[in-house]
Amino acid sequence: MTAHDHTPVLEIRNLRKSFPIKASLWNCHRKTFDAVRSVSLKIDSGKTLGLVGESGCGKTTLGQSIAGIYSIDEGQIAFKGQLLKSFNNFFQKETRRKIQMIFQNPYASLHPKMTILEILAEPFLIHRRVLNSYEKKSVPFMAAELLNAVGLNSSDLSKHPDEFSGGQKQRISIARAIALKPDLIIADEPTSALDTYTRLQICNLLTQLKKKFNMSYLLIAHDLNVIRSMSEHVAVMYLGTIVEKGPADAILNTPAHPYTRALVASSPSIQRNPNYLKIVLTGDVPNPANPPFGCHFHPRCPFAETRCKNEAPAYRKIGNLVDERGVSCHFA
Repeated sequence: MTAHDHTPVLEIRNLRKSFPIKASLWNCHRKTFDAVRSVSLKIDSGKTLGLVGESGCGKTTLGQSIAGIYSIDEGQIAFKGQLLKSFNNFFQKETRRKIQMIFQNPYASLHPKMTILEILAEPFLIHRRVLNSYEKKSVPFMAAELLNAVGLNSSDLSKHPDEFSGGQKQRISIARAIALKPDLIIADEPTSALDTYTRLQICNLLTQLKKKFNMSYLLIAHDLNVIRSMSEHVAVMYLGTIVEKGPADAILNTPAHPYTRALVASSPSIQRNPNYLKIVLTGDVPNPANPPFGCHFHPRCPFAETRCKNEAPAYRKIGNLVDERGVSCHFA
């Protein structure tokens, strides 16, 4: 990709992912619910898109669908301008090599019986980066370089995951994710299981690695401080749909959607417009298998009117053309 090529590293269009609902004794009809509903996003080369929302809104499902863990039901995923479904199996695997994932829980994502060397060697072996005995001898050196890149020592290669702290485990997960020099990393709540100081260290590490290797991130998080510190753009997700997206500073300083305003208001260290009425969310996220009619947010929205209960709002652009801001709200 040249400096003059503005093709996004990732673009998803109208993506939908559904899951079956377990049939009951009284109802044998197989039903499904949409965990992700008609989502469209793009990530530019070398940039970070922060995806924020409450637990259960579909953020992780979206990330795992992009990573190929789930197959999608509708829509398109384009990587560097090429539709993933248009690739044959070989090129699809090659493309997936360039999209890696950092999982939320480092305790569960690292095999407890494998050494760190075995964990870091897996990407090279699975994707056939080393083919003969001579190349395999270089794997420990490559693994040591990966550990050094994330702030750990090569002497740790012989250890097992349970010998490390939570922050160190996450560093190992990051080392595994960057092993194949991906273009895009999907980081699913990479700091949520960590204390405040370690969280800051991991954010700084991810920022440094992004610059060093010219990677892009899809950063999934509910912590707006993490989102603000790392993201150029933000998308806000509610009940499987994107309700607002745009530049990070614009979204976090002047949120337009009532849900975004509530999220910003709930984060004490995020500076907000003093003229905005503080919104406190009440109730829980509705059941995605039975979403409210009209605007899905209207049962929790203090500004909801009759139109909101009867008509789903279309996504529309707001602000100036440079901002590329958009919102799904009748009155934002």
